[in-house]
Amino acid sequence: MINGKVHSWEQISVYLNGVPIAGIKEINYKSEREAEAIYGAGKYPLGVGTGNYKVEGDITLTKEEYDKLMAVIKADGGLSIYNLVPVDIVVVYSDPVRTGNVYTFQPNPLRTEVIKNAVFTSEEWGHSQNDKESVVKLSFIAEKMEVGA
Repeated sequence: MINGKVHSWEQISVYLNGVPIAGIKEINYKSEREAEAIYGAGKYPLGVGTGNYKVEGDITLTKEEYDKLMAVIKADGGLSIYNLVPVDIVVVYSDPVRTGNVYTFQPNPLRTEVIKNAVFTSEEWGHSQNDKESVVKLSFIAEKMEVGA
């Protein structure tokens, strides 16, 4: 909830290096930091030691959006998603702007989450009987995540 507002999928926009991704179906991301209890004499921990920080996630695109991304990569001489330079993935939560008695769809950004320097690590396709569309899931790792930037 942001400012008392629960956001739906239609109020979230995702950008890849500043370019809006219209054919996005899903995005998942998380940050994690290693931590473990440090023991000495006795059965109780003396404290907690922390380790590395990491960010990882995945983005699911329509096959058509994936093909557009691949066309850009190939135009620059790359052969696969793995040739794409590290990219920033920006997730924007917006509210429609109210004008009188109607809402317009010009976004009113409330908050952004920036996934810095994402590198794609895997591609996954899947098709099932009675599917209405084809999608591609791209997994990534990233340098860091800036929440509420």
